[in-house]
Amino acid sequence: MLSLSWPIQTPQASTVRVLDAGKLRCHAIGMRSRLWASLVLLVLVATAAMVARENVAPENVASPSEQRGAQDPKPAPRGPDGETLRRAQLLSRTSVEHERLQRLAGEWQVTLRTFSADGKVQEASGKILGQSMLGGRYIVLNLKAKMQGQDVEAVQIIGFDTLRKAYTSSWRDNATTWPVACHGGLGKDADVLTMTGMLHDAHTPNGRGFRLVIDLREKDQVTVKIFEERGLDETPLQEQIWKR
Repeated sequence: MLSLSWPIQTPQASTVRVLDAGKLRCHAIGMRSRLWASLVLLVLVATAAMVARENVAPENVASPSEQRGAQDPKPAPRGPDGETLRRAQLLSRTSVEHERLQRLAGEWQVTLRTFSADGKVQEASGKILGQSMLGGRYIVLNLKAKMQGQDVEAVQIIGFDTLRKAYTSSWRDNATTWPVACHGGLGKDADVLTMTGMLHDAHTPNGRGFRLVIDLREKDQVTVKIFEERGLDETPLQEQIWKR
């Protein structure tokens, strides 16, 4: 007897396979939905942050200097206090020392005697015009003389430094291209001004010490003496006699 057989697919098995495939499709769709939702949320957050920055008021944004200050805090600079201002005003005023310098103002006939290292003395004559400047704070002296057949012109400015309590002098002439400066404090005799400095020339480009003495003790006469250092000794370099 011939028998025929074939697989019989029950409705229950087909149903299971259909349900499994449906579950996979639903799971995939759910994952894609969650991914898109996350991307949309990130875009919304970024957009909100940009809008918030653009809407911040300019006055609420810290400047670069303020940002640097926050990183490196330093005390804010303060202006001078009342005591400093009062002292500065006092120092800016002229003093009795400035009044003493006014004695150099006017026209003077001057005799100059210059002493050389070999003991020779050279004499010359000229004129000096003294003028007050900058409200009596300085005296400018213009010298014109003839020395060794040459016309000599020089400008000297003498003042008193109220901050350091010292007389100051600056000299320039047509025989050199560099200044000669000196200064000195108050001496025992107020009418004798003594200043010291460095004298530079071709012989001693690094300079040698010198001392300037201005004697105002005589009426209508000024005596100026200049001494220079030669080795360990101090020797006279020049003497000037001013007369009205």
